[in-house]
Amino acid sequence: MRFRKRFLFIYIFLVFCVSQYAQAKVDTVRNAAQLYSICARGEDSLDIVLLPGDYHLAPNKDVDTMLSMDGDTNPVKITYGLKITSKFVNIKGAAAYGSAIYTHSGYGLWFVGCENGVIEGIIISGGIRDSDSRATDAAIVASNSKLRILDNLIFENQGDTGIVKKNVVGIMGICVREKSYVFIYDNQIARNSWHGIGVYKDGAATITGNLIDGVDKAKDEEMGGGRGIGILITRNGKATVETNIIKRYSKGIGVFINADALVSENLVEDVGIWGINVWDADSGRPVARINKNIIYKTGACGVAIIRYLEGKGETGFFTNNIMVETAQNHEYDSPDKYCFQCALAVHARPDKFTIEGNVFYKNTWMAPCFTNLDKGIAQFVEILQTQYSTVPLQWYAGYSEFIQ
Repeated sequence: MRFRKRFLFIYIFLVFCVSQYAQAKVDTVRNAAQLYSICARGEDSLDIVLLPGDYHLAPNKDVDTMLSMDGDTNPVKITYGLKITSKFVNIKGAAAYGSAIYTHSGYGLWFVGCENGVIEGIIISGGIRDSDSRATDAAIVASNSKLRILDNLIFENQGDTGIVKKNVVGIMGICVREKSYVFIYDNQIARNSWHGIGVYKDGAATITGNLIDGVDKAKDEEMGGGRGIGILITRNGKATVETNIIKRYSKGIGVFINADALVSENLVEDVGIWGINVWDADSGRPVARINKNIIYKTGACGVAIIRYLEGKGETGFFTNNIMVETAQNHEYDSPDKYCFQCALAVHARPDKFTIEGNVFYKNTWMAPCFTNLDKGIAQFVEILQTQYSTVPLQWYAGYSEFIQ
């Protein structure tokens, strides 16, 4: 019933938003030159259908004067593939992902001031990292925009090896920035060189039903896919993160500084360092409501809770989660690396932050963690069968070693 209500809401939302494009002329596009020409017309409403084929964009130079992740208002030199400033935009690819956009730039598709935008059914690839490390490079960047990003393949946005290694930061799949709300549903985001999805300062998102696969599980000092964090909500970003798969990444899901997030029924599997991390950066008050997630095979801790300040209002909770084979890499045994080397590393938490109902199996537990909380195999299987039947395990089955 819960999922029926969720998708009924999504359906009503989509039908309502489609009406915004009723008066727009439908433009059928065959090549990149046509795509540029249509977006340059300056019309309030654009309805674009991409025919099958490859669309290679040329990088355009620009200056990003809007806030970066660090709140830095200094201008940042960037490149973009397509800058979209119309109020109402619908861009749809050909069937079976037959339309592929190669952006050859840092900000691939850059939405600025879009009141209602949709991008659906497209391959987006070929990003090139900008030289300034402050640039929030991503295949799709949302600034002061409301978007729906539906059923796209966003992959192989990596950039120049030298620049990425020098800057550490690479290219994200999707970046949600200032004054933006983005609904991100049913996308495959794979082998990009930085976060799968980043929700930054003053951004908000609903992130549901996506596959985020780093493939290479590369470390930050290496080149390849899966560097960074699968899903990051940071500064004062807000997000609902439900029923996603994050696998073969350096890190899983991060709720940092003053972020506010609901993290529910996600599968984090085969990550190099930690699975979920609630981190205050020594000054913030992150709020994370973490319930019914599965965390399987991590190098460092399964979950880290690191919030020292109390604050007013809700502080969050960690309930009914499953952790299996976490803290497996001895490289991270030192608690000074990232977190205490165990399934649940509670460095500090507010008094009202609830931890209960979680299930553990076959983890590493090193001091100063709690006593080993692992269940035996028979008890673990019984708990899965009786208490976790509502977790969408069938949805995960085709992509997960744990479920299989």
